[in-house]
Amino acid sequence: MKVISRLVSVFFLSALMATAAFGQETQTKVVDEVVAQVNDGIITLSRVKREVKNAVESFVQEGKSREEAQKMVDEKQGELIASLINEELLIQKAKEGGLDSTIEASINTRFVQIMKEYGLKTVEELYEQMEKSGVDPKQLREDWRKQATRDRVIEREVQSKVYWEA
Repeated sequence: MKVISRLVSVFFLSALMATAAFGQETQTKVVDEVVAQVNDGIITLSRVKREVKNAVESFVQEGKSREEAQKMVDEKQGELIASLINEELLIQKAKEGGLDSTIEASINTRFVQIMKEYGLKTVEELYEQMEKSGVDPKQLREDWRKQATRDRVIEREVQSKVYWEA
């Protein structure tokens, strides 16, 4: 009798543990929160936090105290989110217009020019040199992409219309 009750207990515990493990595997984990949806794109909380951090660092580099910089950025957080929405709209407009490949090509051309200027043979060498001098190549690429996207969309949507209407 004891053996049977032990077997039943072991079986019951095994089933209970398997159910708990299965329940953990099927639970949804929230990785990030959506702050704004812009057509098919989204702006996440982590992106907002990253932009806030970058803005604070920028003010600190300009000589402001970290507390003062954080306060300034916090006061303008709504404008920062509006700016991210505008940026997302520009990115979407660039994709719609097929500009993303030309934008990427122009960024690559800039990197190649820098490589030639410094006599470097590979992109890895360039990235290594950039990191040694305190420049994050991925962040630089992203900054250039944002600027090029903004420039190309404005050029296409505004300047060409003004030119043809004149």
